[in-house]
Amino acid sequence: MRNPVKTLVAVAIAVGIMPMEASSSREVLLASEGQSLVERFFDGEEFNTGDWGNDISLLLPFKWNLGTDGQYVLFSMAEHVRTREAHWPAYQIVDGQLRYRAHEWKQENNVDFWPSELYELQFADDKSILVYHNEQTYRTKCHTGDTIRIFSSSTWYELNIGTNGIPCKTVHVGWPEGIFADKTIKSVRSVLPHRFRGAKANPVTKKDRVQARLEESAVAQPYWNMDDQRKKTLADMHRRHVAMTVPSNTVSVVYLITCDANNDRICDAYMSSDVEKVSTGKFTWSLYLGDKHGFSRQKAPMKFSVNRTEDIYLETDVVASRKDFFRIDRVNVPTYVMILAELENHPESWSYFHHENFVRKFRMEKDMSYADYYGCLDNCPEFGTPGISSIRDMFFFAHYGLALVNAERLECTEIEAR
Repeated sequence: MRNPVKTLVAVAIAVGIMPMEASSSREVLLASEGQSLVERFFDGEEFNTGDWGNDISLLLPFKWNLGTDGQYVLFSMAEHVRTREAHWPAYQIVDGQLRYRAHEWKQENNVDFWPSELYELQFADDKSILVYHNEQTYRTKCHTGDTIRIFSSSTWYELNIGTNGIPCKTVHVGWPEGIFADKTIKSVRSVLPHRFRGAKANPVTKKDRVQARLEESAVAQPYWNMDDQRKKTLADMHRRHVAMTVPSNTVSVVYLITCDANNDRICDAYMSSDVEKVSTGKFTWSLYLGDKHGFSRQKAPMKFSVNRTEDIYLETDVVASRKDFFRIDRVNVPTYVMILAELENHPESWSYFHHENFVRKFRMEKDMSYADYYGCLDNCPEFGTPGISSIRDMFFFAHYGLALVNAERLECTEIEAR
């Protein structure tokens, strides 16, 4: 069995990501239909609990249509849901009942993941794919003499059901960093399986932490938006700022990205312009914070600490492209903006790369490149010093109750000079 702790070690290769040619079409499976399917399944099958007496079965909220071969689902019975992973066989829907799709076991069609490891990637052309990840770890001694967890491998898969009704998975190298580097991807969002308790398949109504956090994120969405008049007001303000700092150039276009950077329920904005271009596709950006009196340009980065273990920055004067800004929603962490940078020629968080950070420093030690985040902090000479998470860290904080549930690319608005 794989180690239950979930953190990423990824090959640092940025690759283009395109949805694989679908071998089947996928549609939404409603909870009501799922409940009927699971209840009828256990009418004729013995019900067994899983680890620690778990009596909740999981059903992915999708149906795969295979034409004349019917529809298929991925279903994990309670006995297949273990402490940190679940097994997901394929079942065919026949006359309103689930029928196991028997096949020869092969590693390439064996699907195991914990629900918090499953995401839906949404593309700019409105296509979407399902992806999940698996990790393996080992323990070793570091230079301080302490034992530390190292992530020996991590694999990201695109998940589908083939035309033969058997699960299939395609490996993607360079994820999750490559997800953010691919400009065609709009968002990566947690998938919530339907949950049913016991042989009667009673729906579980209590929200888990991922569901609650996704709903909280949706409620806060209006504070990340700004009307056109306020955008024009901000654009004028930024043009005046640029006129003072770069008087030899005239701004023709202002670039504006709205957000609620400091979580005060007042919309803020990152702004740049055509005259602030510093390299191919990259610009210098300023952060403007809003309050009840208007907007003010933030002159230096600000940080706040989460759970006394992680520093999160409100960045300003960053260099990035118009598609390098992301909204990040994690369990037990306030929503924040992550800006993409490059570290050793692969995509990385601007904050992780540009600020003093013991986690990154520790990972520069021999054989420590893939050390667990909290293992790095445990070896910090100053007890209680927070670190800064990398892209791979934030995906795999699920073990610590800080799971990523949504990462959304922020749109850039272009405002021409009046």
